Amino acid sequence: SLVSSIVAFVVFGSVYGFEPIFGSLSGVQFSQPLQLIWFVLLGLTAGLMGKLYVEVFYSGTTLFDRLDKVPGWLVPA
Repeated sequence: SLVSSIVAFVVFGSVYGFEPIFGSLSGVQFSQPLQLIWFVLLGLTAGLMGKLYVEVFYSGTTLFDRLDKVPGWLVPA
């Protein structure tokens, strides 16, 4: 699949060009390290949401394991 991805990118770039699709972000500048706090908060929030997702998934799996009357096609994988 690596070779097919490389070939697909080369074909795409040959047709549409190799410049960024959505343009550049030349107006964005970091002038103070305190601006990175928002990215730290975003990363922590994403990590907590990922942990919540895993907990909800395993809770649902445990719940469906306890139910014997549920058809097999309704039970999560």
